[in-house]
Amino acid sequence: MQNRIERYHAPYHAAMQAQIEAAYARFGAVWHLNLHSMPANSYESLQIQSTHPLADVVLGDRDGSTAAPEFTAMVADAFRQRGFSVAINDPFKGVALIARLGRPAERRHSLQIELHRGLYMDEQTRERSEGFDALQRALAEVSADIAAYVKTQIPR
Repeated sequence: MQNRIERYHAPYHAAMQAQIEAAYARFGAVWHLNLHSMPANSYESLQIQSTHPLADVVLGDRDGSTAAPEFTAMVADAFRQRGFSVAINDPFKGVALIARLGRPAERRHSLQIELHRGLYMDEQTRERSEGFDALQRALAEVSADIAAYVKTQIPR
């Protein structure tokens, strides 16, 4: 285990941190997205009782501490405009990575995005579902919306 941490985990995080610092030095701000997928039984596996179904997309900003609320809202709206249900911090608030990187008061925004696996795959067989291509197109559009937003936030 220690070998994997030294050979893969630590170098990956060091390289990512270097890229983030370079972007911050160049632009005076950074917007980091940490992308994940979540199984349909996320509430059950986390032992959470919920009165509502798991959303298609869960955005985690650790209760607003890792990304500016307007950025989180913009990403949520981009997904909702494409027909996805969106939850914020329910059930995933974000992992330690975004906690380490996100400091919105310093213009360092880090947002975790969890996608419901049922949108693009059969969870039993791990095969692509018929929704795969539509999700891929929607993600390209959401990415373009995020890029356009970021461009408005960088002083010229």
